[in-house]
Amino acid sequence: MPTSLLPQGEIFAAAMSLATGSVSPQILEDDFDVDADVLNEAMSSEYRGIGFHGMIRAAAAEAGIPVGHHIADAEYYRLAQQIQERFDYRSAGGQISASQGWSTMNLASINENVLNRAIHSRFAKHTSIIPAVAQEAPSRDFRPHKTYRMYGHGFFKKVGATGEIEHLQFSDTGFSNAVDTTAGMVTIPRTAIINDEIGIFDQMAVSIADVGFDTRERDFCYLLLDPSLWRTSATTAPDGNGQLPANALASGGSSAFGIEALEALDDVLSNQRDRADKPIRTGGEKVLLTQAGAMARRAKDINQSSVLMDLASGTKAGQKTEKANPFYGELDKRVSTQWLNHEEMGSRQSATAFFMFADPLVQPFLQVLYLNDRRTPHVESERGAFNVLGQQMRSYWDYGMAQIDDVGGGYSPGA
Repeated sequence: MPTSLLPQGEIFAAAMSLATGSVSPQILEDDFDVDADVLNEAMSSEYRGIGFHGMIRAAAAEAGIPVGHHIADAEYYRLAQQIQERFDYRSAGGQISASQGWSTMNLASINENVLNRAIHSRFAKHTSIIPAVAQEAPSRDFRPHKTYRMYGHGFFKKVGATGEIEHLQFSDTGFSNAVDTTAGMVTIPRTAIINDEIGIFDQMAVSIADVGFDTRERDFCYLLLDPSLWRTSATTAPDGNGQLPANALASGGSSAFGIEALEALDDVLSNQRDRADKPIRTGGEKVLLTQAGAMARRAKDINQSSVLMDLASGTKAGQKTEKANPFYGELDKRVSTQWLNHEEMGSRQSATAFFMFADPLVQPFLQVLYLNDRRTPHVESERGAFNVLGQQMRSYWDYGMAQIDDVGGGYSPGA
């Protein structure tokens, strides 16, 4: 039986996290600030490979509940409920006598910690398109989050003999974003506790992390394909504040993905101007977003080829000549996704669309907000409904996404 003076709940949470096989000691130490002494104890032979049964027996012993040398497997679930109910009652201010037994180990909280750590580990293995093409920022609450874009009009002027300096003129435009909640219920089944199946954490973490990741990527691509984001002609009339709206964002061409289509889209992004009618800053290399698969492979090939082979006009049929590739080494920053062509996009679904963005750290066009900067789904325990056999948990993630500037992105529908 465990005899360490360290917090038993923390040791079991660390030991069970390691037992899932998906969480490393380095992740526990670096990402979750698990104390080195706790981690060393969790990796000791006393706790190595611990599961539900070991945790429940330790909590029962701490509470002074006699369990005997052997507990029938089917009794572990009932015993866990008994221990948790007493913990919840005492935590809520209820009085429990010593003879009734009470444990300082919150079994539900331990399960939460194990599952959240496994989710974090799994989520870190995914590659999102969002950091490459959008600004990511924290939000403190669910109220509209205002982003103001300031524009400096005019230029510095040469100072005359009088030394007088003219005032610079500024204007601003506000864009709004807000966090919403996406959520779903999960349950650690009674059978997993009875069977001491610690691997359930790994499988649930994989499912929750994957569903959360896919939900956010789907939502972002649905926003990307919103026709209202992309104007097809330049607007020259001032807006209600007397400011000149930014230049068109959408590509003027509808060519299939290739050199000509890339040139057209690059021209659109490079020639954009802000509301002060000045060229935008793209931050050096632009970011290309394509469909996954053949289009992504074609983009890689274009980036790595210094010359292209084209049919030569006015020569024998089929003869090819070399042509300098204007995008050689210019598409190092590129990402791809299958979601643009997924049926979840509905009427916006496209097999040919692709995009180009300025560096989101320099000229962000889209923004994704996260409540309290939490960038992975989170799990919390909930007392199970009477008709549910198992420990219920709610999994949720708070984020929002929106356009935060007129410029900084370009879209081509392809062909």
